[in-house]
Amino acid sequence: PLHETRDFYHTKKLAICQQPCYDFDSMDSTIETPSTSLRNGILYYLAVWLCLGALFTPLLVMPDWFIFPFIVPKVVALRILMVIGVSLIVPLLYCMPGLRLKMRSVHYVVLVYVVVIFLSGIFGQDFYRSFWSTHERMLGIFSVLHYIAYLFLTSILFRGWEGKKIDGVSIYGWRVWVRTAVIGASIVAAVGVAQRFGTNILYVEGGGRVFGTLGNFIYLGNYMATSLWLIALLFLKEKNPIS
Repeated sequence: PLHETRDFYHTKKLAICQQPCYDFDSMDSTIETPSTSLRNGILYYLAVWLCLGALFTPLLVMPDWFIFPFIVPKVVALRILMVIGVSLIVPLLYCMPGLRLKMRSVHYVVLVYVVVIFLSGIFGQDFYRSFWSTHERMLGIFSVLHYIAYLFLTSILFRGWEGKKIDGVSIYGWRVWVRTAVIGASIVAAVGVAQRFGTNILYVEGGGRVFGTLGNFIYLGNYMATSLWLIALLFLKEKNPIS
């Protein structure tokens, strides 16, 4: 009969409507799949290698290209690496929420420092010179912003001493960064030793004070002093420091 057929379809309609519904719009967009893990891993490791590569910029010397061959190539290379690194880290932080930075006191202190140097430049004698500096030193606000970007990039990309796994990607620990920094400093130190006992190495005829690949005795002293602290940290943290 017609009314039985109508009741049957009405019952089936109710049964279908009572099935569990899935709201795909409310689902977490960060659910990991092999393809997303691969994409995140590629972005992450590219950014990491850029940060590690920045530790070797002190080795850049281009006497045939620049009037100030010890300063300009280092700073220009670091700026390029930081711009590329920031462009990689922005989409990476969107795809990997677990990688987002947890601000610490040192980060707030650095941000306060940025405000202070901007104010000093605004109220100084020449803001243009304060911001851009000169190609002889390249220590203006513009360069400082790139150094601060490096601080935040490394704080995001390196976690703990041994590293950890976040959102399906193996994150490097600070051990990798410190080891790389020590390797770069060792090469600079080796160049300084060669200048001390060799002849005509990067404008040094041998004997007396040396400057390695930094072009300034004071720069080399400060760089080596900082590197000694990193070597001490590596010695204390490693389980087998001699090897």
